[in-house]
Amino acid sequence: EEGIEPVYQLLRDKADFNPKYVIYSNYRGGGPNFCLDEENNLCSMHGIQELNQNIREACVAKHIGMAEWFEFALAMNNECTYQNADTCWEAVAEDLGLDVDTIKSCEEDEGVELVAEQKELTELFSVTGSPTVFIDGMRHSSGREPENYKDSLCAAFDDAPSECETVL
Repeated sequence: EEGIEPVYQLLRDKADFNPKYVIYSNYRGGGPNFCLDEENNLCSMHGIQELNQNIREACVAKHIGMAEWFEFALAMNNECTYQNADTCWEAVAEDLGLDVDTIKSCEEDEGVELVAEQKELTELFSVTGSPTVFIDGMRHSSGREPENYKDSLCAAFDDAPSECETVL
């Protein structure tokens, strides 16, 4: 997220950015410490709080906006951990001026559906870990620095915008 955010700032009006999350089945034997559902089909590597945070971030992207998603994700990375995300996130969201009620409602009403969609994408693209970045359906593999991401994204344009000349 930290590596892609400068690219987002540079090319946000030229490309679509769509963060997704890696969702596993039966991770570490499943159960409520890692999985959202009793079938152990919707699980996260670092536990249920990470999975809950993935849902909240997906809600921000869907209902509030991508610029706010980046702000929220980066602030969460700096101020919270996967062990305390469930108790830490509201203060972060409030500090950013995000609508906490919208996030809570989405998490409650759409959370399972959002994670199930992420699981389908995890399987469709054979993603096994994060970060995994795709540009126009092709796996990015040239490095995790902003310049690497920018170069890969700019190479995907038929006619690259002038912003692609900027060094990050």
